[in-house]
Amino acid sequence: MNEDEINVPEEVAGSRPEDDRGAGSTGSPHASGGKEPANDRPSAEFSPARVLRVLLPIVILFAAGVGFLAFDGSYWVGNLFAPRLVPAKGSVFYQGKPVVDAVVLTTPLNGRVPGALAETDELGQFELRTDIRGNYQMGAYAGRHKLTIGVYEPSRGPGPATLKSPAKFASDDTTPLIIEIDPSSNMNEFPIILDDYLAEGEDPNPRGGNRGMADRILASNDTDQDERLSMTEIESVDEQYRERMRQADSNGDGYVDRLELRSLIESAPRRPAGERPAGEQPASEPSPAGGPSPAGGQPEGEQP
Repeated sequence: MNEDEINVPEEVAGSRPEDDRGAGSTGSPHASGGKEPANDRPSAEFSPARVLRVLLPIVILFAAGVGFLAFDGSYWVGNLFAPRLVPAKGSVFYQGKPVVDAVVLTTPLNGRVPGALAETDELGQFELRTDIRGNYQMGAYAGRHKLTIGVYEPSRGPGPATLKSPAKFASDDTTPLIIEIDPSSNMNEFPIILDDYLAEGEDPNPRGGNRGMADRILASNDTDQDERLSMTEIESVDEQYRERMRQADSNGDGYVDRLELRSLIESAPRRPAGERPAGEQPASEPSPAGGPSPAGGQPEGEQP
């Protein structure tokens, strides 16, 4: 049988690899009856949709940043992750009477959250509030807090206020008051009787309590917040205290620090109870001639 007479089935003939058919062929696709391959390169034509897809995320991020700054985003983010405030109230009594107009401050022992504050009313009662970026909100953070309580009489000048309540409870250094705010409670209540924290015969106004006064002097006059008073800062203190504060610079470095302030306050003489300051007149002045005498006697020259 001749080779020309051999019949190859079409399905076998069509199963040859494509590479074999075109092997060694250098002709164009058109010459072999094929199609021109598609062009996969991206089109260089301008597309508004493509530009929008690129710019839109940038615009959104920019707007979000502007809104974060304009509306104090750190405040809202901080509030979102901050622990919740827990309602807390109490009352303060001393020697059987309510302590009125007392400033109540708490200092969290963990040091990671701000403390709370309150002021007692005419019944000695208070309800704690917490300063959240200048906005006072009711409640305090859960946990153990050191508590200070003080009643202050405002000074007439730039000097420190006068403490009228027991000094032991007015300073973080000497107060024995500790409260624990329970986060699971709807209302924490703390009835505080200061007498219970004083031993028999104990002086409620220890010298160490004046440390709180030194802290207040620094807070009021330390304008550059370096924990000491320069001679320039001392110039803003009331004139009657100015010279003594200059002399409190015991190490001669030109500054009065916290320890030097405490030493100054410790060394200040105490006026005995009931004694009037020099130059102060008695409450009842002698009456003019002819009027009733201060002691209820008869005017001079008048017979009973």
